Amino acid sequence: MAGDTADCAICKMASRISEQRIIERGEHWVAHATNVPGWVMIATTRHGEWSWDLTPEETGTMGAMVAMASHAIRQVCDAERVYMIGLGENALHFHFLLIPRYATDTERLLDHAVHDALGLLNEKTANASEADATAAKLRASFRS
Repeated sequence: MAGDTADCAICKMASRISEQRIIERGEHWVAHATNVPGWVMIATTRHGEWSWDLTPEETGTMGAMVAMASHAIRQVCDAERVYMIGLGENALHFHFLLIPRYATDTERLLDHAVHDALGLLNEKTANASEADATAAKLRASFRS
């Protein structure tokens, strides 16, 4: 990630992510598995907080990254749908999460699952081995 890591939560997080969690790294975007198995964060490789800060090159490659990651999530996680959410407060990179939705999820269950899992993104108690195994499957499936 480009930029000053001292004040950037995304740069700090990226410096701690193991290579086995990286699903795809491009010139403009990086996709990595989170601590929640099946959840993928996609972020710009440079600072620029908002969608209006994206360069033409970034906007031109974002769709392909989202489509390939979503396809991998559906294939690996047997997800019925993949939601894309962006909660870009206090981050210096434009970023968003891709979240699998399973056929067994109810709307209310999904609300609670998203709320609970968002709290896991920074927790060290998340199931790291399961997240690592899912990341490996997502990486293998990414371009298939």
